[in-house]
Amino acid sequence: MVIPTMTTELSVKDESIMKNREVYQWAKKSVKAKSAFDFHITIYSALIIILVIINLSTTLEYLWFKWPLIAWSVVVFLYALRVIIFKNISLFKERMSQKGFSQ
Repeated sequence: MVIPTMTTELSVKDESIMKNREVYQWAKKSVKAKSAFDFHITIYSALIIILVIINLSTTLEYLWFKWPLIAWSVVVFLYALRVIIFKNISLFKERMSQKGFSQ
């Protein structure tokens, strides 16, 4: 009766390997999303600074840099929500779809 024990051990190992792969894939997606967000923040900051410098060096009568600042800030905020907060919701949906639960 050694074969059923080996089969049981093998299936437990397979399940553990699959779980580790899921965790690895999730971590990989999370790191990639956070890296993209960091890049987006860097570009946002640099370009807003450039726009402020251009605006202040050309005219002080009308401060137009506030419009791209406001618009892009909203986009960055929504992107932050997606990367930081909603990643757990998407992970939950992904796990449910893998288990066969559909909406």
